[in-house]
Amino acid sequence: MVAVQQHWKKLAEYENLDKRLDATIEIPQLPKDAVPALMQIISSRAQDVGIEDIRNLIEDGALARLEAEYDQSDRSIRHVLRVLDLALREAADESPTPQRLTRVHVRQAAHSLG
Repeated sequence: MVAVQQHWKKLAEYENLDKRLDATIEIPQLPKDAVPALMQIISSRAQDVGIEDIRNLIEDGALARLEAEYDQSDRSIRHVLRVLDLALREAADESPTPQRLTRVHVRQAAHSLG
């Protein structure tokens, strides 16, 4: 089973791959205002590591930048999560307990990924 994005189905390569797969799950697009959905995804991941409330840990500018990364990457949530992971690492490198994830952290992470 493979999770695929909607635009992948338009690729000729996907047609050949799809014939060999048992099943696929289509990754839905986030709504026009992706920030609440991104916040929900981030909150869920944070809860997995014991962080219950992330509202004060992420600046609005960081969320806006993640939304921009989502739009610029042809709505790839995988890309956004890679950027987020790297941004969190960069924030953690600044001190043992980073206070907030900022727009600058997200921007640096996105540039690092190319």
